[in-house]
Amino acid sequence: MHTNRPAAFVRELVRRRSGPVALYSSPGSGWDADLLIAAGLVSRAVLPMVTMGQHGLAPSFRGAVEAGELEASYLDAMTLLAGYLAAGYGHPYHLLASVEGTDMVKDDALYETLTDSAGNRHRAVRAIEPELCVLHAEEADEYGNVRHRGPRIADVVMARASQRTIVTVERIVTNEEVRREPHLTTIPSNHVTAVVHAPFGAHPTATADYTSDEEHLALYHQAAEARRLGDPTRFDAYLADFIEGPRDALEYLEAIGGAAREQQLREEMSDADA
Repeated sequence: MHTNRPAAFVRELVRRRSGPVALYSSPGSGWDADLLIAAGLVSRAVLPMVTMGQHGLAPSFRGAVEAGELEASYLDAMTLLAGYLAAGYGHPYHLLASVEGTDMVKDDALYETLTDSAGNRHRAVRAIEPELCVLHAEEADEYGNVRHRGPRIADVVMARASQRTIVTVERIVTNEEVRREPHLTTIPSNHVTAVVHAPFGAHPTATADYTSDEEHLALYHQAAEARRLGDPTRFDAYLADFIEGPRDALEYLEAIGGAAREQQLREEMSDADA
């Protein structure tokens, strides 16, 4: 939910008010999806789970669904992954038996029933092929060979399924280094359209280099929940302080506490690894 999210990209989308879009994600999503929904940039959400984890329910997702302002597909994690796998392999469908007996199969946009040559019926998930996939990882070379140093969850299958993939990374490494350690490549360059150097670009979520900023996530949750309950003041202040105000990465860093806060989050991850 809060690991390796392309946060710098999400903030720029909100700043530019780029949307509305149909939003897909890994099976679990949180702050990033909720912020895009709060900004009114999502017309359709194909998200099995949106939650702020220990901070509580995702306020903007919850509020938009309850108010009928957001079309939210009813699906589970395996359905989403099956759709990505179908697209990644170039197939129109992926068979999935685990959803039988649920109301999810009533969604004709996601599911279809196929009959084989013996007359047996099978539930199939339609291929999910997003136009654009944006990921965050720790490393990539200049050709787009990506190396995750921590959890990658569904990043690999999403990159394969999507028409284009952009990866923001903590650092650019040389192709020579990548070729010396080919086993560390998690997404090869043939699935990547572009890479963008974005140090600390996953904040407030975590990478293998720094922990998630739980204080910042709590601040967002409290502001979004107050907005859901009718008081937008704190949420407007959040946007002003962290989205609309900072003009670049350096100003954003200052807004969240400067280099000292970044160092603290890096040290917390180092201590956890030790």
